Amino acid sequence: MGAVGQIVTRARRWRARGHHRQSATPPPPKPRTFSYESLNEVLLKASLTQSWARQDWAAVQKIIFGWTANLALFAIMGLTFNLYGCELFEPRDDPAAPPAGNTDELIIAWILSAFQRFVLHEPTLILAAKGLPILFASSFCANCCGESIVNLLSIFFTGVMACLAEIKG
Repeated sequence: MGAVGQIVTRARRWRARGHHRQSATPPPPKPRTFSYESLNEVLLKASLTQSWARQDWAAVQKIIFGWTANLALFAIMGLTFNLYGCELFEPRDDPAAPPAGNTDELIIAWILSAFQRFVLHEPTLILAAKGLPILFASSFCANCCGESIVNLLSIFFTGVMACLAEIKG
């Protein structure tokens, strides 16, 4: 038997195994499921008690450093605000110095800032980052509505507030 005979024999064996009868239509796709279980892994890695229980000391150090740095910066900013307030509103003995600041304007500015942050900005960010993926329950939406949309909305609110300040001023 020559080379042609070997090829014919292999072709007959291949047909006998049924390889030539492959269906033209692919099998139906498996139903897609979307799960939030992978989010738990991220939250557990960022948990101080879980890291301590796992004895993951590198993670414990990172978390403790983060909290310490946050609290230290908060204390520094609070001290700066207090010192600024004391300087801004202290009575002036020198008649040539500018007059003391107006506390009403400062309070109005703080109220508007708190309103923007807690009534407009934060709920929008939470709905964009968490609400839309839950509402549409798709991995595409979860990936699209992550940090990128939060950053985009932050820039949008900053731009809108800058435009309003320019129109007002």
